[in-house]
Amino acid sequence: MDYCRTGHSKFLILYYIILVTKYRRRLFDIIKIERIFKELIFDFKILEFADDKDHVHLLIESDLKTPPSEIVRSLKLKTTIRCWKKYENYLRQYYWKRKILWSKGKFVSTIGNISKEQVINYIQQQG
Repeated sequence: MDYCRTGHSKFLILYYIILVTKYRRRLFDIIKIERIFKELIFDFKILEFADDKDHVHLLIESDLKTPPSEIVRSLKLKTTIRCWKKYENYLRQYYWKRKILWSKGKFVSTIGNISKEQVINYIQQQG
């Protein structure tokens, strides 16, 4: 694993994140969510991505300044805005009161004592 460096720091911060659609709607047969994530620019790096019909798995590399709650907020906000721009007619049949996409919950974990490769392999096996 390659460590990141700044002026006086050396670090490796990897988060495994799972985001679930609101009401566990199986939207990703129609919505090309991986393409949406790739089109957007974030302040962190998405190392690996996999989607199932109602949730996504992400391996994120972050810096020292960005807390995981901010990463999740950014992921949800930017993808919701983009999905509603591209798929409004489709989403309106499921979410007619507000422009939402994701549930309030989240799963965030550091990858701990397992290797990055093990996490990548696990994510690739999803869906």
